[in-house]
Amino acid sequence: MLALPVIKNGIPPKAPLVSISWLGKTAARMTIRSDLRLLLTVEGPIMLRVDTQELDGALICRLEGRFTGKGAEEVRTLITHCDCKLELVVDLTDVMFIDAIGEEVLVFVKRLGAQFVAETSYSRDVCERLQLPFIGKSKSSM
Repeated sequence: MLALPVIKNGIPPKAPLVSISWLGKTAARMTIRSDLRLLLTVEGPIMLRVDTQELDGALICRLEGRFTGKGAEEVRTLITHCDCKLELVVDLTDVMFIDAIGEEVLVFVKRLGAQFVAETSYSRDVCERLQLPFIGKSKSSM
């Protein structure tokens, strides 16, 4: 998936729209701001989807798939280029696997003050093991 902001009369939207997608051995496009585009060539089987949304003073970053290697490093770059005034929330619910590089990125994001959403047993286990502050479904609501 590639999401690009709609530009009307040459004026970019106020809220940046960010999306990164990798599927297999394909080229990936990453849009951080409407005026910055990056084209990457990805080697090997990588499957990661990143969607961001600005909502009520928070930047919500939803990760889906395998949070590994180059994809994890690109998310680190993406987050460091975002508005630091916003509260950062990283949703790990749909992550299937995280390697050592992905774990390093999550610890880095934690140091930036991020909160994590973990609603699956795998994502909760990762948060507990890495001591990430997370919000998940309580046993009483399951």
